[in-house]
Amino acid sequence: MNTIEKLLGEGYPKLGSEVFADGNKTVVTVSRTLSPDHVDLDAPSYVETKFKKHIPILRSIDVELDAVTEEQTIKVTVEVDGKFNSINDLRHLAFIARGISEVTEDKLSEPNVIKAIGLDCKPFICTDDESEEAQANA
Repeated sequence: MNTIEKLLGEGYPKLGSEVFADGNKTVVTVSRTLSPDHVDLDAPSYVETKFKKHIPILRSIDVELDAVTEEQTIKVTVEVDGKFNSINDLRHLAFIARGISEVTEDKLSEPNVIKAIGLDCKPFICTDDESEEAQANA
């Protein structure tokens, strides 16, 4: 395994999907499982409420944590009328749900990623005392 694979996590994200169609409604759920090394995700309630305003078929966004593997899974569920149950409809709905899950991953990890980047920058920031000391030693 090369360094890039180690950094990115081999085989992640893991994608899955579930379909329920009974003629009355068609429900597609897409799951996006992230590497155990992925930053902790924020609670999805705010993002779900915000997205529902623009995506009328969005039913829910959930985040589950596997206590054993420490993998986080984002589950996005969309729901439409049961007449939309052809294979093309199901593919299109899965594509929509997958797109929502990608955006959700970014939105739910953004605060933690920004914080981690800020912490990574700490060694490169000189306080006024350190910069004066560095100039005196020069």
